[in-house]
Amino acid sequence: MKRIILGLSAIALLGAAVPASAQQWGGDYGARWNNPGRYAFRGYPEFRGEKAHIRSEIREGLEEGWLDEDQAQDLTRELWQVQQQESREFRVHGWSLPYQDRAAIRSSLDELDHSIDEARDEQ
Repeated sequence: MKRIILGLSAIALLGAAVPASAQQWGGDYGARWNNPGRYAFRGYPEFRGEKAHIRSEIREGLEEGWLDEDQAQDLTRELWQVQQQESREFRVHGWSLPYQDRAAIRSSLDELDHSIDEARDEQ
């Protein structure tokens, strides 16, 4: 009887562990990404503040007139490319982003922020 109980509890434990580990590393990433009602990677939390800052500066530049539509579209496209870089890294590394990749994303965001600052200063 103990063997049956141990066997059943091992199966239950294994069944619970597989979906959790699959989700941690992206798991069925494509299906989740294409279904808005399910989990979708939205970027590493450590970069969210800087991306929000960049978006607000682009919006501010349009409103105040120191960015025109083409400049704003170019900057938004560059931000989108950084977000795509984040998504690629997540598919490879999950939440354990290596230092070099973290530094590369940070550098891309810093360069983009610097470009926006230069556009404002040229006004």
